Amino acid sequence: LHARHRPGNRRDQGMHSIRDVLGPAKTEELLDQLHVTYEKMKTLGLKELQPWDSFFSNFKPPKTWSREDVEKRVVTNFYQFRTNYVLLSLGVVVLSLVTSPALIMVLLLCAGMWFYVMVVKPGPIVVGENEYDEPKKAIACGGATLVLLMLFGQLLKLLGIFALCAILVGLHLLFRQRNMKSKFTRLAEETKLGVATMYGGDDLEGGHDVSGGVSSNIDMGNSTAHRRPKQ
Repeated sequence: LHARHRPGNRRDQGMHSIRDVLGPAKTEELLDQLHVTYEKMKTLGLKELQPWDSFFSNFKPPKTWSREDVEKRVVTNFYQFRTNYVLLSLGVVVLSLVTSPALIMVLLLCAGMWFYVMVVKPGPIVVGENEYDEPKKAIACGGATLVLLMLFGQLLKLLGIFALCAILVGLHLLFRQRNMKSKFTRLAEETKLGVATMYGGDDLEGGHDVSGGVSSNIDMGNSTAHRRPKQ
């Protein structure tokens, strides 16, 4: 293999390849969406870890399966427990890798291949009569990774690990009953992101929350507090 360097930024080369496939308008739209998502996630960050006894308690199906009620619960639980979800997924991945030495070896082999091709040999690579620029190198490495995983019988195992993480997180998002703390956490996070609350004030006051949790609905008409009359 002989590496041949050419002037120009590798990122620009990759962007030109994306523009060739999607077109300039679609590429700019995609970049804008990715930038907005990145900035929101950067602003959102990781929340403090919630107690695990709270994380594994209060499970109950939504009273109705309407899109609005399900989305309320999923969004609220994500804001409240996102750090727990990250640690839970990492735990599943680490435990699965520890019990699968063959998978660890294949992943290390694939990582070494990616590191050599993309880092040790930057720029276009000429193999015989063919030249591979950065996008083609990434595609080739991706294809070789799939072949190695299938060859050693580890592809389904790896997909199963990711599927298990997604199922566990998804079930918790859907069946973990909300409470007032999680509702106000959602409001605070949406305020941090600079967006209006997705469901209005009624949800925070318990007026239309049919997905469970503690209601803070207060009958202001029966309040015993009165304003002192002016003298």
